[in-house]
Amino acid sequence: ELGRPNLRRATQIISLVLGNQDAGNDVLGRTRNELLVIESNGSIEPAGSLKICGNGFTKQGVSILNTGIDDAMTRELVEMYYNSHQHLSPKCSRCMIKDVCGGGLFASRYRSLSGFLNPSVYCLDWMKLITHIQNAVIDLFPPGNIVHEYITRLDYEHLRKDYFSTTVMQ
Repeated sequence: ELGRPNLRRATQIISLVLGNQDAGNDVLGRTRNELLVIESNGSIEPAGSLKICGNGFTKQGVSILNTGIDDAMTRELVEMYYNSHQHLSPKCSRCMIKDVCGGGLFASRYRSLSGFLNPSVYCLDWMKLITHIQNAVIDLFPPGNIVHEYITRLDYEHLRKDYFSTTVMQ
């Protein structure tokens, strides 16, 4: 007999909607990204997902052969990745779901001319999914339940209009 499927992203979003900030990771939430990659040649780099930003983009010039982990953590790209959910674009900083989406995966915010201070290319997709899940969670609780004091229904079309009405695109 097959068990119930584990919808990890949906479970994570539900947990974040309910206020569990520890449920965050490099894609969602507002936690720090506690990840470094040590390549097979010993070089120390931020997450492999950043390799989509360009050839050699993640190369930091540090290696376990000549650099300690503490020193590697001070490299600009490593620090930016580590704190990516705290460094949001102006548009994301004003968004009602920023504590759940956290700006999305850092690499999906990159633009060659403006760096990482942009909304994710998947912003509207995350917005639609998160508003749907948040509203479904609220609907699970009867009217008057304490959950209704802390979590509000979201209107995707309203959030979408706000997204397009603020033209701050860096």
